[in-house]
Amino acid sequence: MSKEKPIGDVARAIINLSLNLAESQVKNRVTDETLLKGVNTALPLIREIVEELNDDNPDNAKQIKETLLAWTNEPLADYLETVLAELESKLENPHERLLVGFLGANVIAILRLMTDLEPDNVEQIRNYWKDEDFVADVQEVLITNLLLPALEKKGVTPEVRNYIHSIVDLTLDTFVRDNEV
Repeated sequence: MSKEKPIGDVARAIINLSLNLAESQVKNRVTDETLLKGVNTALPLIREIVEELNDDNPDNAKQIKETLLAWTNEPLADYLETVLAELESKLENPHERLLVGFLGANVIAILRLMTDLEPDNVEQIRNYWKDEDFVADVQEVLITNLLLPALEKKGVTPEVRNYIHSIVDLTLDTFVRDNEV
């Protein structure tokens, strides 16, 4: 069964020629490697969507959704990792580097979970929160390397720091490990 193509063959050819021209202009004029990587990440997506709107498959919505999910899961997430690593390397403050690394890695991991082929995203996220590596990272980064040193720097007594630490651990145990909250 054939479909009426939202983008005809002539329009597809014109769009592809325009994309080729734009790509060459960007490569000739942009010197920022990160920006070039971003363009090289986006252009294949645009090309693929143009092809999907021109092929004989009548289910454009399904095709485009699958393409967008796959693109977000791999090329986009990989590009975001590169951008975050560059940002992290530019930060002089070790606490800022640590926090950007921690938050960035977790945002990208969640992005990958939300765009993979597994349909039950809620269950995946719950399992992610319960993962021992995630819990250990939360404890190490947020508590050991950020919260407790900040409290110590502000002159909070060891007893109060230990009390706060135990409350945070209880919260982690309840929310993250047991998924009770």
